[in-house]
Amino acid sequence: MSPVQFLGVAAATVLLILAPGPSVVFIVGQALARGRAAALLSAAGNAIGALIAGLLIALGLGVLITQSALVVEVMRYVGAGVLIALGAVAIATAGRSDDAKSAPLPAAAANRSGIKSFGAALIVGLTNPKVYIIFAALLPSFVDASSSVPAPVQIALLAMVPVALGLITDAAWALGASWARSSIVNAPSRMRLFKRIGGGCLVAVGGYTALHRG
Repeated sequence: MSPVQFLGVAAATVLLILAPGPSVVFIVGQALARGRAAALLSAAGNAIGALIAGLLIALGLGVLITQSALVVEVMRYVGAGVLIALGAVAIATAGRSDDAKSAPLPAAAANRSGIKSFGAALIVGLTNPKVYIIFAALLPSFVDASSSVPAPVQIALLAMVPVALGLITDAAWALGASWARSSIVNAPSRMRLFKRIGGGCLVAVGGYTALHRG
């Protein structure tokens, strides 16, 4: 393998990654609803989910997934359901911290919240049909048939390029949104508003995922 392959994948995917999409809205929603740690864990979970998708494509399963309308639909609705459920919970629990004056969560509760954010993001990244479609259509075209490295290994390694770029940009969105949350919020009423906006973002992305077919 050569650096040209990795640079080619980066050039082909950078604009797609930089353009805000449902995953960005999801991470921003987590930042507004739960804070910086949850948002960064969401970025990491989404990246790992996308990387697993890349590995499935390398093993030849990606084509089977994208060619099965039923599998694609099931994946789409599972991802949408996770998003809508998270958003609904964030909206419903937005006012419960008022009595505590928005005090920090205990360590155990914060860990559970972070694990939930990470797990939900991993599911979203893993069940996003567009990840499979883009990877399956793009990565094989950068495989070097003359290389001694087997094609599946090349695809798996090349998949790390868009995953890494996505993780960097998602982390930047997470930090920016959480900074805005902590800078603007200085009253319980505003905290409630931000949590509800964050929950609304998650519900909106879930609805988009469920309804969008292209």
